[in-house]
Amino acid sequence: MTQRKWLDLIKDYDLTINYHPGKEDRVVDALSRKTSQTLVIMTRQLEALELEVVQLTAVILMAHTPIDERIKTPKDSDTELEIIMEKVKRG
Repeated sequence: MTQRKWLDLIKDYDLTINYHPGKEDRVVDALSRKTSQTLVIMTRQLEALELEVVQLTAVILMAHTPIDERIKTPKDSDTELEIIMEKVKRG
């Protein structure tokens, strides 16, 4: 929620809000910074090995198994399946 929405939500209540900076809540602070700290540590380790980070990108792992091809090949030559698929497309 944005701050304005929060204000609209709580404006009718009598309450006190106590702010605690991140350094006082170490568990939340550690969790929220874990990813960026891990990246910094990895970069330092690469530098220690005298390796240079040329490009840093997010990684997506896609698995491809032979069963994909075994399903696609018969499907393409199955005339009965083609008739059913056409009927489904037409409604």
